[in-house]
Amino acid sequence: MTKTTALDGHRVFTLHAFLTSDECDAFVKRSEQVGYETATLADGQVYSDMRNNDRVIIDEQALAHSLFLRAS
Repeated sequence: MTKTTALDGHRVFTLHAFLTSDECDAFVKRSEQVGYETATLADGQVYSDMRNNDRVIIDEQALAHSLFLRAS
């Protein structure tokens, strides 16, 4: 895995080869199984002029922790 900084200050970066192709495929498959819904703003409203995408949120602490450790 390599890291490329996109902006000064090291707060915006790309992690190359963070996931394998198989891991990427598994995340795509899982997201499709969970299902996408229209993205809303914090107030729960849809403002398609500001945000016009669908999203899936998977709230899984163990997964988040393992990805954080890998990136650290």
